Amino acid sequence: MIAINVKLFGAFRKYGDKASFTMPSGASVRDVKERLAQELKGVDPLLIDDSAIANDNDIVGADFVFTKDSDLAILPPVCGG
Repeated sequence: MIAINVKLFGAFRKYGDKASFTMPSGASVRDVKERLAQELKGVDPLLIDDSAIANDNDIVGADFVFTKDSDLAILPPVCGG
């Protein structure tokens, strides 16, 4: 099992500053998003699906696989003008 720590920004801040949980090694970004939706009770799953996941260096794609403990951020879509 690996530790996943996700910093929450934007629309997710009402759920706190971060969410932490464990996942099996080899979990994808899709797996992490699904677990995050379970952890943040009441969150719109479409918002999580439309949001980007980033590590310390990059925004990671949906098929990225986590093999070690990871500190991440979830970045909701931004609207503005």
